[in-house]
Amino acid sequence: MTCGGGHADAVASGQRIPGWYARSPQGHGAAGSTEVGLTIGEAWSEGGSLELGYEIEVRATVVGVVAGFSVGGSHGSSLLVTSASETSYTGSVGTIDAANFFANQYAFGLFTYVHSDARTGQQFEVVDYWIE
Repeated sequence: MTCGGGHADAVASGQRIPGWYARSPQGHGAAGSTEVGLTIGEAWSEGGSLELGYEIEVRATVVGVVAGFSVGGSHGSSLLVTSASETSYTGSVGTIDAANFFANQYAFGLFTYVHSDARTGQQFEVVDYWIE
């Protein structure tokens, strides 16, 4: 997916769009390409716990002497259920040859944001590159 309109221009002009960003490793003067990745995820949990306890106390008095004992215990359990989802994006950009690297160095990365279409009301995730 690519972003359309002013978003790519805003990134190129130094304006930061709210969203998630990933930066490539520095140094793009080797042969081949450089890869950058971005992973977005979320997790949610729900659960509960229950504990039951009891105590029994016994006391007796015999000829003015009080004696007794108590016994108790408890048992507890809990359950926690967690669910998660994750989306990964990876991009690869070719490098500049060593002879031209120092005069034409650059940095790049991926960014993603949620776009709301004003016409349909639908939301979708946009993924694009930024370059500086």
